[in-house]
Amino acid sequence: MTYATALTAVIARLTAASLVETRSPAGLLGAGAPRGEGAFAVLPLGDRKPKSRGRAQVGGLRVEARYRVQIGHQLKPGAGLAAPAAALTALHTAQRHLIQPGTSLTTTGAVKLGNVNTTQLQGGAYLVQTFECSVSFELDVSAP
Repeated sequence: MTYATALTAVIARLTAASLVETRSPAGLLGAGAPRGEGAFAVLPLGDRKPKSRGRAQVGGLRVEARYRVQIGHQLKPGAGLAAPAAALTALHTAQRHLIQPGTSLTTTGAVKLGNVNTTQLQGGAYLVQTFECSVSFELDVSAP
């Protein structure tokens, strides 16, 4: 697995959760980003290199690629708690799809999900839930 294939796998799992990718480089929180119902964006955050005891004899480098996942929902006046409840259901579905065993994401790597932060935009008409998704895998560092 590489950084790019891990990103592609995260996007594929969120698409499998019936969410729609927003192709804005600034994500859902960026000015001018298209913000539809059930939209998502995945932004690379960099990586970590966890300490690995007893792994000197294993080829490659263990890395933890970090991505910021944003999921957006429209809030309609008069809908009451139906829209926030739908947003929480979509969040649960997305997280279940990300950690589902036996997928290209979980077979090659290990997935860790961070805490969820919520932001309201457009005067409270749009809700964005953001969390960190980390994928740990062996990165091939052999000469090309």
